[in-house]
Amino acid sequence: MQVPQGHPVLRRVVAVAIVLGSIAVPVACTPLDGRSATVELPSAPRHQELGDGSVAFVAPATTEQVPEVAPTTTVPATTVPPPTTETTVPPTTAAPEPPPTTVAPTTTEAPAAPAMPSAAALSPLAARAVEGLSNEASRQVASEALGLIAYDWQGSLPGWELRFLDPRAGYRGLTYPDERVVEVYVRHGDTPYVLAHVIAHELGHAVDVTWFDGADRARWSAARQLGAGTPWFVDTGGADFASGAGDFAESFAYWQVGPPAWIGELAPPPTVEQLQVLISLVLGP
Repeated sequence: MQVPQGHPVLRRVVAVAIVLGSIAVPVACTPLDGRSATVELPSAPRHQELGDGSVAFVAPATTEQVPEVAPTTTVPATTVPPPTTETTVPPTTAAPEPPPTTVAPTTTEAPAAPAMPSAAALSPLAARAVEGLSNEASRQVASEALGLIAYDWQGSLPGWELRFLDPRAGYRGLTYPDERVVEVYVRHGDTPYVLAHVIAHELGHAVDVTWFDGADRARWSAARQLGAGTPWFVDTGGADFASGAGDFAESFAYWQVGPPAWIGELAPPPTVEQLQVLISLVLGP
């Protein structure tokens, strides 16, 4: 068995349910139905003392002598009251009220939403993989799904090409061993986790046909306690969930994306011990 060098051992546990592909030449995967102004406030008082006390003015005292006057008979004077002058007081005009202060609304901009992964953030090879999709929403989901795959498929599967395409009736993915091409069909409503499981399943087929030999397949079959008569491959275009190749590909997806998604028909999801066997087959001892 050839083992690619320099692969990080990554285990991820994520929930998704999909229907994945098969491998033969090509390997097909069946569909998965799981969806998914500011008001200027008055300034503080200036605290300027304006002093409201009055200033008293005191006239200087005079010491002028009054000459003596001979006594006279004083006739009481008739006091005539001064004419009354009617003073017209103009009506009090209320000072106009100052116009109301207009408070400019304070606009607080909400923080921008964090940018989602996009094809532009992918490696050139991965970015090319999403170019075949017809709309931006599908390209976005495919880009995010690729970000959930920890396996270094670009470095471990030299010469292989991954393509994302628009939906294809009856299939979620196909693997073409001779052409070294993996196709993944993106459906409306796919979530990144659902699509990541499809991708990982097909990459599991690519790992199998690229690196495994008969001894490797027999080791996996024994670890999973598959029956002696269990076929490893299926006919071209057939569903592979009841084959050794399909069980391995589904277990590979379970390792990469995690539970609860599991479509295998031969056995339950792999145990920790069985995943250790898978990792040693894929990454080496």
